[in-house]
Amino acid sequence: MGNYTGQKARGFTAVEMLVYIALFSAISAFLISSLMTLTVAYRHLRDERDVVSGMRTIMEILGREIQGADGIYTPTTVFSPTVKQLSLESAVNPNAGETSTYADFYLDNERLYMKREGAAAIALNSESTEVSEFHAERVVAGSRESVQIFLRIRSQSSGNLQTESAVTASFTPRNNY
Repeated sequence: MGNYTGQKARGFTAVEMLVYIALFSAISAFLISSLMTLTVAYRHLRDERDVVSGMRTIMEILGREIQGADGIYTPTTVFSPTVKQLSLESAVNPNAGETSTYADFYLDNERLYMKREGAAAIALNSESTEVSEFHAERVVAGSRESVQIFLRIRSQSSGNLQTESAVTASFTPRNNY
């Protein structure tokens, strides 16, 4: 009979060590994969929020400006898919000695700008979004004119993370109801 004292040997066997390492590796891989998936989902949701928020802000500004204007200023407005500029004429807050003021909306380097007469141009979309399309079309029905706006905004992310949204809306200047 051998030297058996009835006590178990302390420590790990090689098989137990391999099982523990395999379990630790599997759990670590699952946690890392989950963390990466959550990060991608968060970035996508953030980009989507930026696009929707930017779209809403731009359309609110365009709507307010068009509805507050006396009409479309046709000498500088270009109704073309390639040249994107909308000019509005308004009697609200004209410069000293003037009877009307003008506001221009134009697309330059994927940024939509608003420029009021006598003021610097203001970018309407944030740094995290790009305006890929901006069209203004004049819609005339009898003696009434409206402006139909088409706007497409996308996030600056690339690949599968890029989010894009488009909207078409019509607005009528206040003197054309």
